[in-house]
Amino acid sequence: MLQRRADRTLVIAATVLCIGGLGPFAAGQSARAPTRVLLIFQQQAETRPMMEFTQRLRVTVESELPLSVEFYQESLDLDRFRGGDRLSDLQAYFEQKYRGFGIDVLVPVGSRALKFAVEQLGDVFPGTPVVFALTAPPATDPAMLPRNVTGRVGITSRFAPTIEMARRLQPDAKQLVIVGGATAQDSSSVA
Repeated sequence: MLQRRADRTLVIAATVLCIGGLGPFAAGQSARAPTRVLLIFQQQAETRPMMEFTQRLRVTVESELPLSVEFYQESLDLDRFRGGDRLSDLQAYFEQKYRGFGIDVLVPVGSRALKFAVEQLGDVFPGTPVVFALTAPPATDPAMLPRNVTGRVGITSRFAPTIEMARRLQPDAKQLVIVGGATAQDSSSVA
């Protein structure tokens, strides 16, 4: 499922880069100037599902774009490192690290990474296209996003296979209870 979402998301990213005139050919730059894609993960990027997603995403973009692409990635790690001023510290980090660097497209992975990209990085990367991935309702409402933001909201439940199995194992059950974690993200993912 992550692979299909990566394919759809990155075809959108490739379209944004090529049609939007962001690639080096359209911008009048040297044909050797790379297109820079910054992936922003809301959690650790080193988990197996995220590594698979990232690999598939890279393969898809590199096969769809007729130009050189460089990938950069950052992990916000929002659950393990909490705090009221954390977001402003992260914003300052991005501003210092990428100032004048020329990122061509941001790819926030997850609903909270998308929120961070829109709310905290708009001034750091003004006008830069944002192509979000692996988000789900109700946390992501495309109608409320700025014009430079696009992507595909996941509509399938990650619990669907487990629920279907439970129905097969207990066809006479009248009630289903889902137990989630204690964080706000856990609560929204089971809603």
